[in-house]
Amino acid sequence: MGAILSCRARNCELYEISQGEACKRQRTSSSFYEENPRLIPSLPDEISIQILARLPRICHLGVKSVSRSWKAAIVSPELYKVRKELGTTEEWLYVLTKVEDDKLMWYALDPLSRKWQRLPPMPNLNGEEGYVPIRDFTDSESPYLLGGFLGKLHVITKDANHNIAVMQAERHNDSSSLPSTSSTPLDESSNSAGSESNVWKVIATRRAGSEELINCQILDI
Repeated sequence: MGAILSCRARNCELYEISQGEACKRQRTSSSFYEENPRLIPSLPDEISIQILARLPRICHLGVKSVSRSWKAAIVSPELYKVRKELGTTEEWLYVLTKVEDDKLMWYALDPLSRKWQRLPPMPNLNGEEGYVPIRDFTDSESPYLLGGFLGKLHVITKDANHNIAVMQAERHNDSSSLPSTSSTPLDESSNSAGSESNVWKVIATRRAGSEELINCQILDI
């Protein structure tokens, strides 16, 4: 009788030990998965990066909120490298404005969707929150001329309604509107044929209020 009871006790101990080891392995595998998750389950990360690289940049802000691994992937140099190889990088316009207390704010314009995004505050070299290490803007309200944005001429300025306006120049050939006659002298017709003018079109605006237009630049990311 005693032998039977001792055997049962040993079996219970072995069961408890095996159950404890199984729970320990489960906890270990769970922590490993949390530290090293796949971007997309059942897919290699190389394929997932290829998928993320094809998403428009306007989606990146929402994509970063999916998980920590997705956020890290979106801001990684690897994603930019793949986007450049695929030819999916996009030119965005970045506008710097100054508000009260000389606080500087960046805004990004997606020219395809014509949507603005406010960027998070950027610290300066001293670590002051909300400031950018750029100083001494004497002509902050002057219009900005951009020659290489989307391969066209652009002007960024603040209009009379206190809006920041992005204007795009469309080349217009004046000779197309002139009637063609055989009596037109050769030199005059050649001059008119080469005459072009810019037709300006507002492609995006943003309410600025009392904000000052400080700086503009283009990034292809």
